[in-house]
Amino acid sequence: MFLETDVKKVLFDNKDTLFQGLTNGDEHVKWLMTQPHYMDIINGFVDAAYILKKSNPEHGSVSLIIEFLRWQTAVGEREGVFKINNRYKSILSRLIPVLDPNFKDYFVTRQKPSENV
Repeated sequence: MFLETDVKKVLFDNKDTLFQGLTNGDEHVKWLMTQPHYMDIINGFVDAAYILKKSNPEHGSVSLIIEFLRWQTAVGEREGVFKINNRYKSILSRLIPVLDPNFKDYFVTRQKPSENV
């Protein structure tokens, strides 16, 4: 389980490289910090990612994990308000491997088309 201070430090210390290849990387950081339950989402995501990693140790799908968390919330397996916007996908796929090295290269990330040249 990550502490909010750890997440904020990683976000601000690495924001130039963490969101490299994304349009408006700074906006992603600002947006994330305004979400009331972002630590629940980050910690829930990591818990679910470890479940997925047990069955698929090579690569994981951010979309699959987010849909799993949505399903858990819908059927009452996860307590609290747990709204997950799709904007989290690009943030989580880049943030989680920095917070937890067990997920280095686990999630495929995209870059802006101009940077693929």
